[in-house]
Amino acid sequence: MVYDYSNEVMEDTDTKAQPGELEILQKVLTQPFIITVLNYEGKVIDVNENFIATFNYSLPELNLKEYGFLISGYHSEEFINGVWSSIRNGHQWSGELCHRAKKGEMIWLKSTIVSIEDNEASKVRYMMISTNITEQKAMEKWRHLACHHELTNLPNRRMLETSMQSYIASAEQKDMQLAILYMDIDCFKEINDTYGHLTGDLLLREVGSRLTGVTTLNNCIFHVSGDEFILIIKELENLGAHIQLIMNLFNKPFIIEKHQIKTSISIGVSIYPDHGTDPKRLIEYADVAMFDAKGSSGNTYCKYKPTMNE
Repeated sequence: MVYDYSNEVMEDTDTKAQPGELEILQKVLTQPFIITVLNYEGKVIDVNENFIATFNYSLPELNLKEYGFLISGYHSEEFINGVWSSIRNGHQWSGELCHRAKKGEMIWLKSTIVSIEDNEASKVRYMMISTNITEQKAMEKWRHLACHHELTNLPNRRMLETSMQSYIASAEQKDMQLAILYMDIDCFKEINDTYGHLTGDLLLREVGSRLTGVTTLNNCIFHVSGDEFILIIKELENLGAHIQLIMNLFNKPFIIEKHQIKTSISIGVSIYPDHGTDPKRLIEYADVAMFDAKGSSGNTYCKYKPTMNE
């Protein structure tokens, strides 16, 4: 039988929780929250019906088991240790924890953990008051996937089109220039044909990682398709040096599944407002300039010129 702690909490006047917190706890326990009670060792000693319905475990199955048994493995050991360290030092902890239910499904809980002294046993207990946010986390994941490339986790073309509008509006307001760098990996098709698409995908991830490593807070990198990336640079004072820094990233071979893969990058550049103010046009012009760079044997960059469209 699941125990009702609401009366006990109110009668326990020596708890670490403050009087105001006790009133909150009394209200909480009558609401449809997921309640878990742990002993001073962090082992489960009670749960409420909402917990049982969510995790499909009965209390006897969990009784005196380490609460860590329910944690999914999503979080790092350092993070979990930090949670326990905080509450064992008498602090209240609030945050999100990823769990695994009896059938293996992931359950995300938004939890608050408070410590309560047990006067009879002279031990501290911990009460977790949680809400199930699994559906909310799933929606966040889908929204993220809709705007990020599945391989590199970088913002994708959809995000680029949205972001360009705000970048240009901001640049116009501040009377600043923008540089759009359209980048394409040289000989990527040959790499795929030689080593296979899995190796090609791993190469794209590594390229994305290297590009992110040299992207400052004032700039933003996008993975728009296949082996194509776009970088928006908001400060053009050292544009040439920044482009050279990107090209130098490819001087070092990529080690992918024990293969040493040597490649380079071709870059096309368009400038706002020199080459226009329409976001799609600026991206198109940078793309045209990139193909011109590829036509020059690659491993170089070209700035857009109107004659390139002829």
